[in-house]
Amino acid sequence: MSELKDKLTKQVIKISDSISDEKEKTAVLDTLKDMVQTFTEHVVTLGEKQLELEKRVEEVYDVLTAIEDEMMSIFDEEMEGECPYCGETIPFYIPEDGSQEIECPNCHNTIELEMMFDDHDGCCGCDDCDDCDHKDCDDDDE
Repeated sequence: MSELKDKLTKQVIKISDSISDEKEKTAVLDTLKDMVQTFTEHVVTLGEKQLELEKRVEEVYDVLTAIEDEMMSIFDEEMEGECPYCGETIPFYIPEDGSQEIECPNCHNTIELEMMFDDHDGCCGCDDCDDCDHKDCDDDDE
């Protein structure tokens, strides 16, 4: 901030030195003071708004973190899926390294996580399970 003040002071002195009429010099310097005051007020207002936005971002981050924690806690429970290669029921887990693949402990094939869960797992496989009358689909909704 000191650097900015030094630059502005030099510019005001340059303007002041270029005006020989004292009455005109006073009018110009008063106008410059008003401009600097207006600019300063706007900078302060922007700073306050930035702090408010940072607080809001932090609140949103906290909410999203809580949602993520809640969603991840679901995966802490023992879940199982079927290996698409050997058909063995295996425990489902999210790899700690963030990858989208796990190894089947039975056949040792690499399984993409999406392969373990069919969109219509436990139902007939129709496109509109909400409206169909198939027994398997109705059981899935209960």
